[in-house]
Amino acid sequence: MTLTRSKMVTRSFDGELFKEALARAPEGTNEGFDHQAHLDDHDHILLVNDNRDVGYLCHEYPGVYTGHWFFLSRGKEAKQVAKEMLDYAFANHNVRTIRGVTKVDMKAARWMACPMANSWYDYNRCVLGCRGP
Repeated sequence: MTLTRSKMVTRSFDGELFKEALARAPEGTNEGFDHQAHLDDHDHILLVNDNRDVGYLCHEYPGVYTGHWFFLSRGKEAKQVAKEMLDYAFANHNVRTIRGVTKVDMKAARWMACPMANSWYDYNRCVLGCRGP
């Protein structure tokens, strides 16, 4: 199997893109939310690639962000996209820590989250017992 590289990760300030990405979330978090005003606060970071995979880093404290991922890519390709977005964020912005919360009933999201957390935080095992890459 050949993986398709996600090509180019860039930062975006496109409120419509953000709205479209949030519409993919199971929670449906678009109602009453001003997407453009949120992105106009330049502390928050919206990342996108050529496949329209979206990563959103919500600023919490200086250097600390909460990550939200809205990918069209799936499986190993999604893991590659996440790595590229994390690499971009750490290299190009004042990002020191990215934290995230994954619902226990979202098995695919847990499958993706364990190796990413392990690879960045020197954490040997996640609660599922899996190891990072």
